[in-house]
Amino acid sequence: MSRRLVGLTTEGRQPPREGGSVTRGDAAVGTVTSGNFSPMLGHGIALAFIDSAEEAGPATELAIAQRGRVLSARVVDTPFVRTGQYASSR
Repeated sequence: MSRRLVGLTTEGRQPPREGGSVTRGDAAVGTVTSGNFSPMLGHGIALAFIDSAEEAGPATELAIAQRGRVLSARVVDTPFVRTGQYASSR
């Protein structure tokens, strides 16, 4: 099975963690390789390997199951922050 690396963002301050299972519906489609809270963006970010057969382009809704909780996640383009981009003033 081949995999591809994608960027994910999550809502809130709980960071995604390495080893979390990436799911779409009830099916496991990948694994988080690294994740953390981004103080600049104000939410969690992660990199994950997902099955290449999954059609998961930018804005695709997924979930991350970790430590008995489920975090909603969205596929995003990387890098997470581009040169000249600043955090929003919430």
